[in-house]
Amino acid sequence: MVEHNGDCETPDSEVVTTTTFDIENTIRDGVTMTLSGTTESTQSLDESAPVSLAVELRRDFTHEDRGANASFEVSGTLVAVADEAARTVTLNGALKVHSQGTRRGDMDREMVFTDVVRAHPGDCRWPVSGVVERRFADDDAVIIEFGPECGDASRDGEPVDLREATTRNHGKRRSHFHGHRHRGFGGSLH
Repeated sequence: MVEHNGDCETPDSEVVTTTTFDIENTIRDGVTMTLSGTTESTQSLDESAPVSLAVELRRDFTHEDRGANASFEVSGTLVAVADEAARTVTLNGALKVHSQGTRRGDMDREMVFTDVVRAHPGDCRWPVSGVVERRFADDDAVIIEFGPECGDASRDGEPVDLREATTRNHGKRRSHFHGHRHRGFGGSLH
């Protein structure tokens, strides 16, 4: 079930769009994935103004045979500023992530996005600049810095070629950021 509600609040000249969803899918034999939550975006009628996106999501995996269950909860707010001429979107904000029942155990972390620039996917598949810091409950952190070229990044100051990492993983949206004390940054931000 997906519900969508767009309201225009004339005094503030903003459009507030709330989307609520509850989706269930069998992803392979005996494994069911459910995704539920709410997103709320707030945008000024001035198209050059930032868009604020608040999220509250939960994803569960249930293994029918084993009764095992893993869950991920994400909440927070990102602010996106689009530059139509440059075909980019710049993200700032923070997301809190809680996972439990996973191979990596139960874990709380926060992802802080600072000036993360995403180009149009047809121009570059990965962020082209900016920083994502993953902070963990034990005060450990992983810092991912993107750029200067499409597919370039560094993890805690060590260079990473995202193009190569994607090729090694047979085109899947995984990267070798996984594995840093079981706390890597994996995949695309898109």
